[in-house]
Amino acid sequence: RAKIILMAASGATNKEMAEAVKMSVMSMNNALKKFHKYGIDVALADIQRSGRPCVIDEFAISWIYSLAKRKPCELTTSDGKAEEPEELEEVEENKSVEKIKDAEELWNLRRLQKYVRGHCAQHGHNCLEKISISKLWTIIKQGRKTGRFFIYSPKA
Repeated sequence: RAKIILMAASGATNKEMAEAVKMSVMSMNNALKKFHKYGIDVALADIQRSGRPCVIDEFAISWIYSLAKRKPCELTTSDGKAEEPEELEEVEENKSVEKIKDAEELWNLRRLQKYVRGHCAQHGHNCLEKISISKLWTIIKQGRKTGRFFIYSPKA
């Protein structure tokens, strides 16, 4: 957006600007309209859009990251027992027993979702009671993309 504004100030044509920033002319024009209507600060940032506000707070996201970094077998249930591994489906004969045992020590999205839904309330994260697999994946993917890995500290 900043490049569009600078190019427009230097007298570049709409087509030249759109090609330089690899955007459609319509998107580029929308950025310029936003600049003229709201000023530079708003033009460079995103305007808050309508829609459902995020209900999952940073502490809950932090807790999800802390879980994802650990092996499921390291977690305990509320009564202090080790978390039971999920039942494994039938495995092809050519897969080794070691690979099956390794799978018990890894998260998959369904297993993580089941754990999060089952334990979120006791950790003070009621906002995660109905978390979907796709939302869980989005949280994990966003953390990988931005490098944002939180240090979990329980709510007081």
